[in-house]
Amino acid sequence: MQLSIIIVNYNVKFFLEQCLLSVAKATKNIDVEILVVDNNSTDGSRAFFENKFPTQTILFTWNDHNTGFAVANNEALKKAKDHFLHHQHRFINFRVSPGISHIQKFLQNITSET
Repeated sequence: MQLSIIIVNYNVKFFLEQCLLSVAKATKNIDVEILVVDNNSTDGSRAFFENKFPTQTILFTWNDHNTGFAVANNEALKKAKDHFLHHQHRFINFRVSPGISHIQKFLQNITSET
C-alpha cells in the first residue's frame, strides 16, 4: 500500500461524495486505500454510501456515536495498511478537494526522503 487516505464524516454527505470522487480521480494510478469514519451522521450518509462505492476501494466505519475528530482518525489509523504512514506518521489535511498534483507531490516528497 502506497498511501492511506483517512476521511472523517459527520453530517456532510454531499461534501463527502464530492471528496471521494475527487480522491478517486486524483489517485487513479496510485496504490491507495481510503478509510472513511462516520461519526453517527443523521443526514442519511450511511444509507447513501453503503452501496454507492465499492467496498474493496473504500473501507467505511460506521460509529454508533460521535467519537470526535481525533478519535475517528485514530480508529482509521489502526486499520491503515500504508507503509509510510506507519513508519513516518505523515498527515495532510485537505480543506478542499485534493487534486492529482497535491497527492503526487506528497508521494514524491515522502519517497525521496526514504
